[in-house]
Amino acid sequence: MPIFDISGDKLSAVEQRNFALEKDLQTLIDRTLDVVINWRIIVM
Repeated sequence: MPIFDISGDKLSAVEQRNFALEKDLQTLIDRTLDVVINWRIIVM
């Protein structure tokens, strides 16, 4: 299923990327977790 990015009133297809190892995908998600799940962690 294609995924699209919305910018203003235009759509553009998001480029597919394959990972050689599952660990590479896990590392990418770990580094950008705030974007993936849209959470903010507040430490008090």
